[in-house]
Amino acid sequence: MRIIIGLLLLSTSLSSLAVPFTNISIGDVDGFGFTSDVSGLVAANGALADVNGNGVLEQTEFLPDLNGDGYVIVTHEPPGNNGFVGYDDFDNRSDAEAAGNVVSGTGFTNTGSSGSDFTDISLSQSFDALASSGDVYVSPGNDGVHSFPAPPASSLPNQPGFEFRFDVAKIDIDSSQDIFFNVIFGDYDVAPADIVITTNNGFNSAGDIFTLPLVTQPSGQDGLIQSAFLTLDFFDVFSDGGSVWNGFLDVDFAAYSEPYTAFDFVELSTSPISPEPEVQVPEPSSLVLLALGLLGLRFGRKV
Repeated sequence: MRIIIGLLLLSTSLSSLAVPFTNISIGDVDGFGFTSDVSGLVAANGALADVNGNGVLEQTEFLPDLNGDGYVIVTHEPPGNNGFVGYDDFDNRSDAEAAGNVVSGTGFTNTGSSGSDFTDISLSQSFDALASSGDVYVSPGNDGVHSFPAPPASSLPNQPGFEFRFDVAKIDIDSSQDIFFNVIFGDYDVAPADIVITTNNGFNSAGDIFTLPLVTQPSGQDGLIQSAFLTLDFFDVFSDGGSVWNGFLDVDFAAYSEPYTAFDFVELSTSPISPEPEVQVPEPSSLVLLALGLLGLRFGRKV
């Protein structure tokens, strides 16, 4: 009897140690890798890049205008030597990120996810030239400039590919729920651009393809950081692996005319990424008062 009770207690204890799956992120969720310099970074519009002052560059804020010329843009001209601190190309990747295998999150076992070498770096046609001359910007505390992700920037500048390969214990996720693909990216202004999602075919390999169209940044908001998400069915991502669910998803960024952009991270999550701040709508009582005020103005003008 004591043995049976002990086994039951052990089983209960192990169940309580299970960690529910919340997300798997490729790349660090760290504001494009900018660190202690964030408070001094300026956007192309001349305002602070970190609009809310919390020390992290995030959606609705801006990638920095590093050379102060009023644009976040690729440059084709040779770098100068008179106090030159970089154009707008940056590389804030850690050694591990540059190796392509940085993932974070909870409730999963990574089995080969890749693509972090495309995060925290300006995906730019000018990166190779500036890297060779030592003029790519590196935020304090980062590991320095690494090789641009293959293929070279000069041939195909910013078509990153991300691969999600992971397992989740069946007790750690509800198979009836949706899964959300989330992404944070910056400075998209040359259309068209899409994110192409290749789903799990049920056997842990390539299946159907979905497309997530991206929206260009508004005029006057050069370097804008944006978020986007796509809702996926559970079985778009997972196939049955016995005691686990096998996670599989391929993500490709298709923007053949965009010469400069950047990604902070991509992820699969049980929650969609926080939406952009909404315009505040007055309460109904406020709307009534506003209407009465406008009516008063109208009659006042007729007097």
